Amino acid sequence: MLLLIDFLALRSREYHSVLRLYQDWEEHRNLSQLPNFAFSIALCNFHLSQEDDTKPEEMERHRRNADQLLQHALLMFPGSLAELTSLYVGRTHLLWREAGVLLWLEECVKEVLLRVDAKDPLVEDGQNK
Repeated sequence: MLLLIDFLALRSREYHSVLRLYQDWEEHRNLSQLPNFAFSIALCNFHLSQEDDTKPEEMERHRRNADQLLQHALLMFPGSLAELTSLYVGRTHLLWREAGVLLWLEECVKEVLLRVDAKDPLVEDGQNK
């Protein structure tokens, strides 16, 4: 169920619900160790940063969180969990193919590559998990 609930909530555009679930369960279930939640939490924050009825400071906070979380997910799951990540991407590709999401993904991938080149400690941390 933990490999599906975030997807269903994202499809329903229940971004706050996914974030609340993550906050409530992270301590006991280590959701951050699941690729689907690592990417979904980033995607939720991105979508919340794009909503018109959000205050500018909240939009900025969600965007910063989205960037940081996506970069962290890309570093934490670079390939050792390729099959699980492929399953996630295969199931959720509709959520990630929107033009704005693809541009954001591209920006974050570029930032991750810069961090890899700079030997950011988080890169090594991701490789050791």
